[in-house]
Amino acid sequence: MSHYPAFPQRSPEELLSVSSRMLGDAVVVTAAGDVDAVTAPRLLGELAAVLGSRPGRRLVLDMARVTFLGSHGLAMVVDVANRARGHGMEFGVVVGDRHTVIRALEVTGVADSVPLYHSLPDALGR
Repeated sequence: MSHYPAFPQRSPEELLSVSSRMLGDAVVVTAAGDVDAVTAPRLLGELAAVLGSRPGRRLVLDMARVTFLGSHGLAMVVDVANRARGHGMEFGVVVGDRHTVIRALEVTGVADSVPLYHSLPDALGR
């Protein structure tokens, strides 16, 4: 039986930071860290709150500082894209140069239905 070193347990808040702000007619939700089964519900909660309050006509998920995107995170992106459309909001994802995030979105086909941007100014049309 193999023994692996124990990793210290970290809270969802330590694994992923989430913030949101208004920029013009868009709400930008920024995520930094890992988006996985443990942290995706926290990010989804922030995005759902934004969608519920409908403060802008666009919702941008800035994942340029995301270091890991697991299957729960991918499902969350699809769910939020569908919810945004249902609320009449445009939705896009900033991926920056994060190959792991870009690759996950492309391989699963999510990139075919959700606009991806290399920078926040690109997503905002600036």
